[in-house]
Amino acid sequence: MRKTHIPGSYELDYAKIGGQLRAIRKMRKISQTTIARDLGITSAYISAVECGKVKCNLRTLLTYSRICKVPADIFVRIGIPSR
Repeated sequence: MRKTHIPGSYELDYAKIGGQLRAIRKMRKISQTTIARDLGITSAYISAVECGKVKCNLRTLLTYSRICKVPADIFVRIGIPSR
């Protein structure tokens, strides 16, 4: 399958997003287990997201946002590459 570039679109940096997820979660003193339980997934998967090994989806970002009490857009903004 060929990728189509859409003008004004970005390929997000999921490693940066994951690092921001981890930093905010730790700052709020929330465990990976708490996030995982709320999403119905494993702590190992949360670790992989925070390390940038797997891409996170919108549901994951919104769950972090709700639990950590921060706006969801901060996670996306950190992942947009500078031009």
